Amino acid sequence: MGIPPLVLDELQGFMRRGILPPGGSVAEIGSQEIHCHDDPAAVKRLLQAGGVDADDDLTARLARGGGARELFTLMGFRYASFDIDGMFGAEQLDLNFDSVPERELGRFDLVTNNGTTEHLANQVNAFRFIHDLTRLGGVMHHVLPFTGYLTHGLVNYTPKFFWMLCKSNGYELLSMRTYVKEELERINTAEVLDAPGEPAGELSFQDSCLIVAMRRMSSAAFVPPVDGDLSKAPERIRRHYLAPEAESGLDVGLYRLRAEEFGPEYAARFRAWLASPSVEALAALEAAYAACASRFPASADLAAGIDLSGPLLGLGWGLAETNALGQKWRWIGPSGESSLFVNQAGGPPAELWTRIHTAAGESLYALRVDVDGTPAENQTIERRGDAFHHRCVLPGRGGAVCIRYRLEGGNGKTGAPGNLIALADVGVRP
Repeated sequence: MGIPPLVLDELQGFMRRGILPPGGSVAEIGSQEIHCHDDPAAVKRLLQAGGVDADDDLTARLARGGGARELFTLMGFRYASFDIDGMFGAEQLDLNFDSVPERELGRFDLVTNNGTTEHLANQVNAFRFIHDLTRLGGVMHHVLPFTGYLTHGLVNYTPKFFWMLCKSNGYELLSMRTYVKEELERINTAEVLDAPGEPAGELSFQDSCLIVAMRRMSSAAFVPPVDGDLSKAPERIRRHYLAPEAESGLDVGLYRLRAEEFGPEYAARFRAWLASPSVEALAALEAAYAACASRFPASADLAAGIDLSGPLLGLGWGLAETNALGQKWRWIGPSGESSLFVNQAGGPPAELWTRIHTAAGESLYALRVDVDGTPAENQTIERRGDAFHHRCVLPGRGGAVCIRYRLEGGNGKTGAPGNLIALADVGVRP
């Protein structure tokens, strides 16, 4: 697979617009090399945009089939690629069958598909792989065969495929355009197909590519597009086109993130819940999760502040979402209780501030916080600028802490349906 000048120019645009921020992360589907033999200046332009003053020798070497890994790492980006051949340092995975390694789930600002998925038969797995690599608010960029390319890959793509992909997964379609090669191609079908009884003939065609950029707007699991009416289909069919979150209201990805780290017993309970998402299976899963979480150090540190839309060590959370303004939030789950396992530095008591993104009705004033099972002291709702915050006192203790957010109704009972209140971030202040 190769990256032509037009893709490098697109990458410059992503950098200018902040889609690929300085020090950001890039994942590529396929072991990519650079194909800019006729336009090495495209490589130089991109490196300069990334703050690299490259000499002509380096530029020429990269342009003539250099690895994309070197190009991106020179500009300070975290880089990963995945392919069956392992070339250019790609992690060897079969994109027809394998899943994203758990350590890489939702970690990348930009995920590129520069002419890889057309070589795969399992399109559902391939596009799920891309989805699972992309962080909330991250962008998926595709450069794929549209017309022609009759002997290139297994499939070509249509605009409708990507429109339906956006509809099924709530992606924001950022751009879609075509690139058409000027020359006309001809092939002899008998020579290409080499099949007994196949009539010989000549086909004329023109190659063109479809170039598409989409933004992931929700942490929901991948849903394959379907070109048909599902309204009369039985439940056993319809459920394939609903994210698991549609049944549970929970962010399934947060439970999947820890399957490898927490070990085989937890992983088995996770699979059992996915196969049969009953209340009993969820209770068993969350009990196993809580037991494991208490033995594993939390990576999130309150002193640095925690973006609640990102990967969390926590239970009962709903989906994370973003919008075109770059605002991010995560819903308290459908039970009305969501827990967060964090690290707390030792010292005197401190104020815990939680920024509230959205609150429906009176839910703003029903928000409560417990710390290690005990209601926090001095709980209030305060407005600072354009945002409301929940403020309380965090006891002075060090180590792992469980912070539980809960919605308390007027009748004194805890529990409320999901999508009533969404939280943005949390941190401590002395």
